[in-house]
Amino acid sequence: MAARNTPPGKQQRVACRGAEALYAPLMIPAAYRTRLTLALTTGLAVLPAMADAPRPAPLPKVPPVPVQAYGDKNAECLEWTNGCVLCRKDEDGKIHCSTPGIACQPEDIICKASPRK
Repeated sequence: MAARNTPPGKQQRVACRGAEALYAPLMIPAAYRTRLTLALTTGLAVLPAMADAPRPAPLPKVPPVPVQAYGDKNAECLEWTNGCVLCRKDEDGKIHCSTPGIACQPEDIICKASPRK
């Protein structure tokens, strides 16, 4: 749309206002502007509240005892399990363990086989 005093072929520059000034350079369709404005303002309103929220005290770090390490501490045990993983020592003393199931809940480790005396 050309203004009255604008020469033919030249467009008059119109100042953008409000949301159009923000979204025009990004070329965001009008249908998404309201949703984007709502998402941005909601996010900006919630962030300060999240930053001021008290953080829970960190839990003490207790190193888990891997089921594989049980064989090192109990040299006489040849086969042990925690209900999820089964481990065995071979003739050379190397430890071989199975892979746990995806939903397995480990229990206490128990020795299942020891050498006969």
